[in-house]
Amino acid sequence: MKPQQSNAPTGKPQKHYIAGQDKPLTTNPPHPLIKAVDDELVLRGMAYGTRKSYGQHLRNYFDWLREKQIEPEQATRDQVRAYLVELASSGRVSAAYCRGARSALVFLYEHALEQRGKVGDLPLTREYTPW
Repeated sequence: MKPQQSNAPTGKPQKHYIAGQDKPLTTNPPHPLIKAVDDELVLRGMAYGTRKSYGQHLRNYFDWLREKQIEPEQATRDQVRAYLVELASSGRVSAAYCRGARSALVFLYEHALEQRGKVGDLPLTREYTPW
């Protein structure tokens, strides 16, 4: 199915987003859990930017878990919380970035792994002010 096009006032065709018909998230095969999350996001009609953002957050999280030799399915609530605390206190990323990471993790555990209640009640990050 081709993307829908319409004639803009300039006469140029304008492409419209169609879920599942856009660019792949990565040129390499993604981690199976990232693929599962992305598939669910596609089914929900989420924008490509959201899908790309969640994929990047999950890749970063999986790298952090790999360093600690923890499988995503086995990570405890305290380990997920420790990741978010480390991210928020690093000074390298904004509070908005931390909230995006939290959202990706909630989606991973609530929908892809069906471990409801594991991380959904973790607080949203506000601007971090070191003492």
